[in-house]
Amino acid sequence: MAQLDVATYTPFQHDSCPCRGSRYRYSPLGADEIRLVALEPGQSSDGIRCRILTFQHKSAPIFDAVSYTWGDETQRQLVQCLESPSMLCVAASCGSTLRRLRYPDRPRYIWIDALCINQQDLHERGRQVQFMSKIYSSASRVLIHLGETADDSDLAMEFISSGRSCDLSEVTRCAIERLLCRPWFERIWVIQEVAMARYAVVLCGTKSVSWTDLLLWAHHKLSLQAPIVSPILRLRKRGWINLTTTEQFVKALCESTACRCRDPRDRVFAFLAMYPSMMDPTEITKYRTSGFPMGRSPFSKGRATKNGFVQDAPESQLARGGELAEERTTRMRANYVYSTETIFIKFATMLIEELGLDFLSAMQGRSTPDTLPTWVPDWRVSSKRRIFAHIPLVEFRAGGSAGTQSFSIVSTGSRPSLRLLKARALKIGKICVLGETCDAYAPNWGHVVFHCWRALGERACRKTSCSFSSASFLTAFSQTILTDSENYFCQAREALCKTLAHRVTGVSMEGEAFFQDIDPSALSQLRMSCHGRRFFVDENGVMGLAASESLEGDFVYVLVGAKVPYTFRPRRFHPSGGVSLIGECFLRGFMNEEALSETGGPCVEDICIY
Repeated sequence: MAQLDVATYTPFQHDSCPCRGSRYRYSPLGADEIRLVALEPGQSSDGIRCRILTFQHKSAPIFDAVSYTWGDETQRQLVQCLESPSMLCVAASCGSTLRRLRYPDRPRYIWIDALCINQQDLHERGRQVQFMSKIYSSASRVLIHLGETADDSDLAMEFISSGRSCDLSEVTRCAIERLLCRPWFERIWVIQEVAMARYAVVLCGTKSVSWTDLLLWAHHKLSLQAPIVSPILRLRKRGWINLTTTEQFVKALCESTACRCRDPRDRVFAFLAMYPSMMDPTEITKYRTSGFPMGRSPFSKGRATKNGFVQDAPESQLARGGELAEERTTRMRANYVYSTETIFIKFATMLIEELGLDFLSAMQGRSTPDTLPTWVPDWRVSSKRRIFAHIPLVEFRAGGSAGTQSFSIVSTGSRPSLRLLKARALKIGKICVLGETCDAYAPNWGHVVFHCWRALGERACRKTSCSFSSASFLTAFSQTILTDSENYFCQAREALCKTLAHRVTGVSMEGEAFFQDIDPSALSQLRMSCHGRRFFVDENGVMGLAASESLEGDFVYVLVGAKVPYTFRPRRFHPSGGVSLIGECFLRGFMNEEALSETGGPCVEDICIY
């Protein structure tokens, strides 16, 4: 019998906790049960008192769900549980949140993870984590507590709340920027908590604003970025259909790698509960033809009104919604018994079987030591670049129709827990020369791309059978660095070629002047394409862009049915052979099925990706 792959992470426990002798003892929860905190009234200086009550989820009273950050767990506060009586120790940030939320004159029902989940029970943690999407979606409101007043937060909150669209001073802008730098905006769990919310309110100090107002100002008007915003926008419920595609789900996962969490397994578990409500195009068609009225989703018990209360949907709609959800059977659950590696492998297996080989583009780097198969994304590694398959308005078809994909996942003989991916592929060439990595946010990025890469490309192409005139080389080079396979950026490419030609004749164009004739959207495309990548030329003189981890000698393959090519490294010193996945790439002249249609071109072969 294989040894159980057990995780080592446990929640923080303070050895000198003052409540150790009278610690609150949790009773086990039933399958459909949740706990709610009845927060007793009090003034700011009073101790925190509450009752922890158990309810069937469907019959729970109206409650608010709390979204906050745990903060420094070594700083603790006592909470008195009245029904035992007994005590619980919570992080100081949780205590501050409870004091902010309690009413002065009446009890208040809330759901807050530190008290409503027995954090010492791994089995319960896993079950309740799986249930959290239902908890946050059924709450009357989600209350987002950012912390106490500091760094002109009152100024920022008051300006956002006022709805003014002018008179934004530099002081106010800086205050809003500092507000968005608070730890809550980096916490991975808040993506689910806000994406599933019917109505969300942001609290900071004594001020409050709606989440939508804060998002309007921060993201849309000021273009301020926070790690959680883009994933929330992808997964947030919209109108009568509160679901999204698996492709959007994976994009949100990739964007979330910049977020923080205490336990690396939460990089999967924070999203897992949202996965069953993903719909493919066939299911969306079923939904549209099933007779559901506009403005109503069968997957939620009701919909929120402006005051945050709920209007129930008819039971017949709920039943049909449940049937559709069951058609997407979840094959894994949040289980904190298993290791990070086991969870990541299971999750990747589920997603690649759902999304196909394009899921491999999610692999954006490795951690050290590397204990995962190379085709399994390591969600602990922050994404270094924009994924080619995710670039808006661009549709690559390097491997032809997705329906032609053929792959399988099998266990390796030496370690059954590890799995290799077998796929059909065409070998295009070997990387012969490779430029340095481009950091498109560094001051010298233009020098790297337009001087270093270009010079390397010119030298490499002269050594191959490829014959380029000066003009045709500039066209091919510009097309490569713009990742332009369909002539989307003809005018931008012409302007870029003209600019590069000026440099040939000795005209110096540095700084902003270098880009003044390039359309802003094309310049944005240029940054997205080059950032975190290396320019290369293969043995046949074909130009491309590869992941920063690529090396000379890596091979470029087109996987049958995949959108983009990938680079692989031969496992030369492994007796089983095979290849390691390095990352996706752009290969000029091979992004639209050319490898499949080329007479006398490469033959399809089977490769094993370890």
